[in-house]
Amino acid sequence: MDLASNKSCYALLNQWEHGTRIFHKGHHIAASKRDIKGGSLGIGVAITSAFVSSSVFAALFKRFQDDEIGYLLGFFSLIPVALASWSNFVKYPELAEKHRVAAANFGDIRKEIETIMYCHKKECESCTERCQDVLNIKKMWSVAESKHIAIPQKIYKIAEESINKKKQKQPLT
Repeated sequence: MDLASNKSCYALLNQWEHGTRIFHKGHHIAASKRDIKGGSLGIGVAITSAFVSSSVFAALFKRFQDDEIGYLLGFFSLIPVALASWSNFVKYPELAEKHRVAAANFGDIRKEIETIMYCHKKECESCTERCQDVLNIKKMWSVAESKHIAIPQKIYKIAEESINKKKQKQPLT
């Protein structure tokens, strides 16, 4: 293999390494956002359930003469049911776990790429072995993309900006 194809191989690895960093970070961000949203829904359910429960017990001991308070309690009794149903529908904890698994997988791919890039610089493997490693990375990436949940575009942009800022701060080696 000649020097030109060796450089293009390294450029491809460099591009892939950058992409896996973005996916790795993006999935971590997405997982933490889903955890926060799931926790917020859980807190909302707990608070409104406690409020409705205490109001019901108060109603048992003191009959409400005012119909407006009864309607208000009826309305508040629907909130925990709605929040619990919404929480079950959006499945934030499940999504968070899927993003954590995807982040771990892309982290493994990134480490593999970094190892190959290190060997590429140090020329500790033959060119043929490096090309085979690149093909293996391509297969790993394809499998990871096909079996993992996608990152929302907004989170992808946040991760990309973060990675690009880090890359600008790093000295050239």
